[in-house]
Amino acid sequence: MQCKIGLPFWYGTAKTISDLDALFKFLKNNDICFLELSIDYPWPYRDKDLLDKVFKTAQKHGLELGIHAPWRDIFLASTYSKIRASSLETVIESLIGIEYAQVSYIVLHVTTMQKQILEGIKNESIEAARESIKRIKDIVKGISGEPIDLCIENLSVGLSSSAQDIQEIITDLDACLAFDIAHAASLYSRYYRSYYNSFYEYLEDYVNMVLDIKTSIIHFHDIRLSDLKEHIIPGHGDLDYKRVLKIVRKLKPSYILIEAFNDRNGKHLTPIQTLNECREFITWTKIYLS
Repeated sequence: MQCKIGLPFWYGTAKTISDLDALFKFLKNNDICFLELSIDYPWPYRDKDLLDKVFKTAQKHGLELGIHAPWRDIFLASTYSKIRASSLETVIESLIGIEYAQVSYIVLHVTTMQKQILEGIKNESIEAARESIKRIKDIVKGISGEPIDLCIENLSVGLSSSAQDIQEIITDLDACLAFDIAHAASLYSRYYRSYYNSFYEYLEDYVNMVLDIKTSIIHFHDIRLSDLKEHIIPGHGDLDYKRVLKIVRKLKPSYILIEAFNDRNGKHLTPIQTLNECREFITWTKIYLS
């Protein structure tokens, strides 16, 4: 089955688009099958009409939607029960008003600022993370009535960054992995560079450790390893995306998101500019992830 290719879409982008209809039609006609909407502040608390328009226009042009749940200021694995409860309430509140008929998956950041090296903290954090995932999954299932993949994203640092974290958090929860390539590269550069001959060797190990977990989506963006600058157009940073695609194909993802906003010089790109810069990457994605 062909892996579907998509682009991210958030409030800041939506506010700059004068003709959503023309943009979404262009994307659909140029290999883009879905959009991942970031429901982060100020959505859905402000300009809800614009969010509704994005949903309706995407539906009109046959674009599937994924949802990236709020993540800034959110700590779903906090060992402070009140902080976790507040974070959980905020995420649920943001997701309740979503029209789920065209939503295929939801991405969560499940983390905490607590140091994981102290005795007992890691287990407490993982248990808090699992309880949050269960609660959100129950709420979404109750609202949507449809099977929607709840995907836990691997992060660059802290809880949910390592393959072991992902295993311990997701096991037996009927949740999925949203595998972020640049986050894995950032983690490798920070902590594992001296243990491996290359990032690709590390990536092989990471992928093999999570093979038993369903990977619904891959977030693909390049990274500059010298300063860990992420969200760069594939091919504009330090990663050989062909080698990466060859390795991650065994995960059999249903979706791949080109989560890139900047070129190699740091210039912020529009969705159409991003698409045009990624033509070759899209071609190779079709070859390796078909």
